[in-house]
Amino acid sequence: MDSRERVSQKQPKPRGLLGFDANGTLFDDAEQFFRTLNDIFLTLGQKPRSANWLRHHFMVAPEDRWTSIYRVNDEDVLSQEELLGLYNLIYQQHCKDVPPSLARGAAESLAELHESGYHLIVISAQENVVTKPMLEAAGVSDIFTDVHGGSEKKDVVLTETRKRLRLTAAETIFVGDQISDGRMAASAGVGFIHRAGGVHTRAQISQALSSPLHSVRDFRGLSRLVKETKHAQFHLHKSRP
Repeated sequence: MDSRERVSQKQPKPRGLLGFDANGTLFDDAEQFFRTLNDIFLTLGQKPRSANWLRHHFMVAPEDRWTSIYRVNDEDVLSQEELLGLYNLIYQQHCKDVPPSLARGAAESLAELHESGYHLIVISAQENVVTKPMLEAAGVSDIFTDVHGGSEKKDVVLTETRKRLRLTAAETIFVGDQISDGRMAASAGVGFIHRAGGVHTRAQISQALSSPLHSVRDFRGLSRLVKETKHAQFHLHKSRP
């Protein structure tokens, strides 16, 4: 028996894997998020958009298509890299001015789930240089084993992590606030819990999912929903874009 086998035997199998989106899920940052998107429009000499317009155009489109939303005269004025850099710069400033609050009940529920033997990770399209300081300021950074920033393929991270932990898809749940989060959970074949109060409403996500939606407005009922969501698989309507 080599050292790796001995270490593996010493580490008990987690009770389950819970992945969390950051913005709009762990943190209530809708104000900072929408201000950032509109500030980019203003920087490009364009008029700001309403929250409903932003929800529809940005949250339905994959992030690699955001550059097309900021087009001027049907031409891209920013590369994906330039847009991401500008977004991070403006968003960080808004967060410094008005720090996003941790979701209600999150600190207690996350600690409870961690102590119960669940493996908790963060999977966010947002870069770690932004996410990690937010987790540290909220006092919950030690609860998460890994923080996967800049992750456009959240389904891949979920699948690779659960396999490494020797967990099944039925023992894995992703918590997010957007339609894209539901898509990633469906792609990975894992359970999905919607954090209401984020970018997309329960009704908007329900229209995109073919199964009943587990939804929680704050984290106080998360432990109960984790048990209810186990073995629940969510799949998107194939006709949806």
